[in-house]
Amino acid sequence: PFFNVLPYIDRCLKSIQNQTYTNLEIICIDDYSTDGSILVARSYKAADSRFQIIENDKNKGLGSSRNVGLSKSTGQFIAFIDSDDFIEEDYFECLYKALIEHNADVSISAVECFENDKSYYQSGLHYINNLKNCCFPCNWHDSYLSVWNLWPSAWNKLFRRNIIEETGA
Repeated sequence: PFFNVLPYIDRCLKSIQNQTYTNLEIICIDDYSTDGSILVARSYKAADSRFQIIENDKNKGLGSSRNVGLSKSTGQFIAFIDSDDFIEEDYFECLYKALIEHNADVSISAVECFENDKSYYQSGLHYINNLKNCCFPCNWHDSYLSVWNLWPSAWNKLFRRNIIEETGA
C-alpha cells in the first residue's frame, strides 16, 4: 500500500523489481494518494508485468489496504513492504530459503532502520516453526527468543499464506 510517498516510492518499487528471486506477484495499492505517487507506480506496471495496481476510491488506511492486496493475491507466500522502505536485492530469496529449509511458517528478515541517514537499529534473520508458540528457535544461534523481542511489524516477514488465513492475522 502507498499513500503520498512520492519521495520514497521509486526506491521502494525499484528494490522490489530488482530481486534475485523473480517469481513475484507485486501488488501496489494506491490508498487515494494526491501527490503523484500513482504515476510512479504506473510507470513500473507499464515496464514490468509482475506489477498490479489497485486504486482505492477513498483513503482506507494501511490495514484495510493490505487486506485488499491480500484478497487479490494468488501466491502461496505473502510479504508486505512499506512504501517508504527498500529491501536488499536478495531479500525474498533469503526469506524463501529460510521458510523452505526450516519448514517454517514465517521467516523474519534482518532490519536496519535509518533516521537522517544514520542507522540506529539492526537485527538478525529468524524463522518461526509454529506461530502458536510464544518462543521459537532463531537460525543464527541456538538460544530462544521471545516473540516480543522481534520487530513487531508485518513488513519484514515472509508468511505462508495459510498461516494468515488460519489465524486471521
